[in-house]
Formats: sequence, structure tokens, C-alpha cells
Amino acid sequence: MSIRWTFFIIIVLICAVLAYLFVFSPPWLTKKVPFLDKIAQFFQPVKPEELKESIQLLDIDTYWGEKYVRPWETVLVPVISFKVMNVGQKPLQYVSFNAVFRFKGEEQALGDCYLSTFRKPLQPKQISERIVLKSNYGYKASSKSAFINNPAWKATIVDLYVRSKGSGFAYIGRFDISKKIEGINLLQENKVEIAPHY
Repeated sequence: MSIRWTFFIIIVLICAVLAYLFVFSPPWLTKKVPFLDKIAQFFQPVKPEELKESIQLLDIDTYWGEKYVRPWETVLVPVISFKVMNVGQKPLQYVSFNAVFRFKGEEQALGDCYLSTFRKPLQPKQISERIVLKSNYGYKASSKSAFINNPAWKATIVDLYVRSKGSGFAYIGRFDISKKIEGINLLQENKVEIAPHY
């Protein structure tokens, strides 16, 4: 066996031993050695229930935002945005949100969005910047104003999930998507037809 392979195997074994120590170190040891405590927190997966209880959503907003706008057509997609307060006892890091958008009363998804957040830890009691989850599919029409008061524009909901490194998904809840349109303040009625865009 070459020296290179021997060195590689030694490094792998050292990493395996360190990972074992970081994850399975007894509490009395990690508390006495702050570095071990931080590493153990990084490697140990957060339970979905614990993660959900650590998250409080603030300033929730839902609306329809632009996917793209062209002179002859506009595509709008449902959006949910919010801020997160860490109400738990531990920092939150590498937290991912998954939003699944559906027409109300239907099981098939209209679209979804998966977003990873908090590369920098969100400390207890700290509030995050605004997080925006935008569906990849929505509605197509001739213009933004074509959507307003149009009966073909179906009511839409979003199911929101959260996970952290190594954990399963925890269900946060279901939210109605309002019929506010990004960039439009005045309600105008327009009977131009709209159709789902996939």
C-alpha cells in the first residue's frame, strides 16, 4: 500500500473518531469543553418537533408576484413571505423551508419552493430578515390587471414545512394566498381570460 493511501486511511479514521466523539460525547464533557459543545450541536440533528417549537413566524404576507412580464403576457405566481423569531434555547442554522402551493380543495400541487436559510446562526430571541418563498408555477394572462375580479382566478393555499440539517420535515401550517398583486394598488375589473401556466 502506498504512503498516499496509508495517509488517506489515517485521516478518514481520525475524522470518524472525532465525529463519534462530537456526537456521542457525554454532557459533562461537552459542558466543560465549550469547543466540543459547539461541535456536538453542529453534528447532532435537531428533532422536527423541537425545530418547529423554536420557530415563530412574524409579519406573514401572501400575494401574487411576478415570474416574468412581457408586452403580450404576464405570469404571476403565489408568494408567501415572513420573518422568523428564534423562540428556542439554541441557535438556528442551516434551516430550510419548503412551500407547497395548491388550489383550494385540490390535492395536486400548483407549484413549490425550497429555500435554505440561516447560514449565519439565528440566535435565541433574534429575528431574521424577511424570507420569501415564490412558487415556480402560477397563472398566465395578458396583463396584471387581467387578473383582478376574474372568476377564473382560483383561490390558492400554501402548506409550509421546515427542516434543519439531518432532520425530517416538520409541518408549520396552511395559509391562504391573498389576491393582492405585486405592484398594483387600485382594484380594476378586467374580463380578459387567464389560464393556469405550467
